[in-house]
Amino acid sequence: MLDLSLLKKKYREELNTDPLLYYEYEIKKDDVEFYKKFIDTDFEFDKYSYFLSCSEVK
Repeated sequence: MLDLSLLKKKYREELNTDPLLYYEYEIKKDDVEFYKKFIDTDFEFDKYSYFLSCSEVK
């Protein structure tokens, strides 16, 4: 699981219109290095599309 503070740094521009990062954001090839630090996934962009999707558990 990613720390919200790290996501807020990465998506700081998006926070202007989505302060809680509830929208979905496409993960692109340029984003792989950021996500590789936290998740063990072999991104296959030629086969799949990837998205960041956040939720809250109460």
